[in-house]
Amino acid sequence: MENGKFVNAIIMGLFLARKGILIMGTNFFEKVLKLNIHAPGTAAALILLAFTQVPGAIKNLAEIACIGEVSNEIWRTTNSHVGVNVVAVQRCNGATE
Repeated sequence: MENGKFVNAIIMGLFLARKGILIMGTNFFEKVLKLNIHAPGTAAALILLAFTQVPGAIKNLAEIACIGEVSNEIWRTTNSHVGVNVVAVQRCNGATE
């Protein structure tokens, strides 16, 4: 019996929604399909934010690659892990020995 009542409630709800009768104060389909008037401005703002972050990301990626290469080079010549990363960071940031 419980299942029968539940199925009847679903069928009645679908029938009312299809007829455009409001359920709980709002029509589900109108609420879901309603277009947001601010969407184009929001999209443009997000694209602008993404483009402004690209140069910094490229710089950071280059620094990380440089640190990896230099630290590997120093480690191979000295065969020691002591201070290798510190020297690599200093070199990649522009300091010379």
